[in-house]
This record gives sequence, structure tokens and C-alpha cells, in this order.
Amino acid sequence: MRKLDFNEFKICQILGNIFEKSIDFSHLSSPMFIRRFMTYKGTKCFFDKSYLFLSCNEEDIIYELNDKYAENKNKILYRNDEMYRIGYIYGALSFYMNFHQKAFISFSHQRKLSNIIMHLIPLI
Repeated sequence: MRKLDFNEFKICQILGNIFEKSIDFSHLSSPMFIRRFMTYKGTKCFFDKSYLFLSCNEEDIIYELNDKYAENKNKILYRNDEMYRIGYIYGALSFYMNFHQKAFISFSHQRKLSNIIMHLIPLI
């Protein structure tokens, strides 16, 4: 398996940070935030690496999702480290295998995402 290049590595870190900060800044539950983020049209800027040249910060993306979607009353939250890993591994899988967002979402409905991540960590 090839290594991530510098820009891919930075994007994975940024995705991890966004997912981690969603616990504090998002009004969506963690599973809902993950699904909304992955189906959000603005996420393609991460995978064509244009996000590195934009002037928005990580919180701006979370606030934009907050504005777009109604508040979720069911507040299931994952831990900060779990959310970071989910974001990072989501990015890494997307770069390594062209893992499509919808495949990741359907994969995540089968079990709790944190269990899936624990099995994927040795692969990355």
C-alpha cells in the first residue's frame, strides 16, 4: 500500500480535526454529523485538495452544516478521539481506495462506527 503524500496527510488531519470539533460546535449527533458531512456537496474540495488553498477554517464548515440542517434532538456523541479517528480514516480510505462517501455511510449503518474504526486502524 502506498503512503499518503504530504497534502493527503494534511487533508486527513484536517478531516480528523473537523470531526473532533463537531462534538463542541455542531448541533447534530455524531452519527448524524458524519452522514451529513459525507453527503455535503462541499466535501469534494477535500478530495481534489483545493481545501488547502481556501480561506475558510474548520469551524466554518461545521457552522455551514448547522445552518443547512435542523437541530437533532437525539444527541448521541462519540468521544473526541473516536471522532478524530473516524475523520482521519475516512480521508485515508478515500485517498487509498477511492472509497466513495455513500459506501462509507452504508458501511457505517451496520455497526457502531467506533467498532469499525478500531478494526481499520491497523490497515492505515
